[in-house]
Amino acid sequence: MMSRDSDRGRYSTPEGSPIWEYFSTASCAMLFFAIGFVPGWNAPTLNMLQKPGSPITINGSDVSNISAAMGFGYMFAPTLTVLITDKLGKKKSLLIAIAVTSTNWGLIAIAQTVNILIVARFISGFAMGMILGIAPMYLGEVASVKIRGAIGMVCSVTMNAGILFTFVVVPYLSVRMVAYISLTLITLAAMCILFIPESPYFLAMVGRIAEAEVVLEKLRGKSDVTEELDLIKNTVTDMDKGAKKLNKGNEPRAPKTFGIFEQIKQIVTVPGNRKAFFINFLVMTWMEFGGYIVIMIFCTFLFDAMHSKISSYTSTIILSACQLVSNVFTAFVIDRVGRRPLIGISGVLSGACLMIITVYYFLMEYTGIDSSPYSTLAVCAMYVNIIVLSIGLVPLQTILMSETIASEVKTLVSNIIISMGGLLGSAAMMFYKQTSEIWGLGNSVPFFVFTITTWFSTMAIMMLLPETKGKTFLEIQRILNK
Repeated sequence: MMSRDSDRGRYSTPEGSPIWEYFSTASCAMLFFAIGFVPGWNAPTLNMLQKPGSPITINGSDVSNISAAMGFGYMFAPTLTVLITDKLGKKKSLLIAIAVTSTNWGLIAIAQTVNILIVARFISGFAMGMILGIAPMYLGEVASVKIRGAIGMVCSVTMNAGILFTFVVVPYLSVRMVAYISLTLITLAAMCILFIPESPYFLAMVGRIAEAEVVLEKLRGKSDVTEELDLIKNTVTDMDKGAKKLNKGNEPRAPKTFGIFEQIKQIVTVPGNRKAFFINFLVMTWMEFGGYIVIMIFCTFLFDAMHSKISSYTSTIILSACQLVSNVFTAFVIDRVGRRPLIGISGVLSGACLMIITVYYFLMEYTGIDSSPYSTLAVCAMYVNIIVLSIGLVPLQTILMSETIASEVKTLVSNIIISMGGLLGSAAMMFYKQTSEIWGLGNSVPFFVFTITTWFSTMAIMMLLPETKGKTFLEIQRILNK
């Protein structure tokens, strides 16, 4: 206890300083840049492996299996994440996820068969699911309210920077060299994560209030964090009340002992928890089955099918660059515009772009009309679609998960949503390959389904989602429970 008392005020300045807050954000940013190699690896590498002279020969069926393996790994990530996050804390859980990611790249570095690649991609999806489930929650809990949205954008911006990097360099490197670069980056991220503080919310949840105060002082760079600490303790108190209700009037159980069945009961019986679950489920459905995941994984093949004058390699790089620039732009406007307007605009415009792409493919595949003069329009629609999704849906997916889900069920709900996302992502990729190639229906059919999913999800989300900009966790929960 004396050592904790001596730590108080150690990092304080009269006006406060966010240095440690920024360091924690930068450390997670490096981790997200490295994890961006996981989805970014697919499009250029699978295209390269199908060419003559490939070190590992693969066919169309192998492409589908390798791509789907990542989604299935992503789906099973919550199995481990939900068991360790509330017990070990978010910092240690992130380090475990990094170790899992390293295993993936180690296998790819020595892979000589398709089966090894499938196993490696399953592990990569598993690791990505862990990191995307833990890191946004961590950032949401260490960030100040005023800059929480902008800091949440770090996840999306740096991950997309990693994707762009892979799109640019992978075609010029061997599969093994890419694995070595990825291992180096993930190791550097691990070294930074070792020094970040634990989430003050986690420390309070497990009864370590004094440590939570020290961490808050460190993060805010000031000695007076009474107001924020009281807010965290009030949140924990609300969780205690929920635990008492679940125990039917017996002594309340501390949030750290909340069992899975108790958390499920909280999700089902508490109106705010139900609403938050459906909001995030709809966002994930749109994310995975609204065309985004298929475009990012199979963009090289989609651009080839458009028969555009722009090469598929160039189009892929432009697509990723559009995504990155849009994310950077969103970081400056997300805490000014708000969440609801960005979701609404993103959904309407994305659906319109997907419809243009659907019509273009339909004219090419089912009519005798020469659609080649409109190829540039279709390619631009693909770019605009990714731009509007990167301004709205993609960054808000992680931000809304961290803002709307109550702390006492956050780990379970987040990981259920992530698990569903992995299942939906794998289903979307297999659906696309099945309809477009195996059944021979072309690209227009799956893109029409993506269009309908996008518009339906957007309308449903707008009906349920309150504005969360500038509100504390407690304020958001009270609005959701009305």
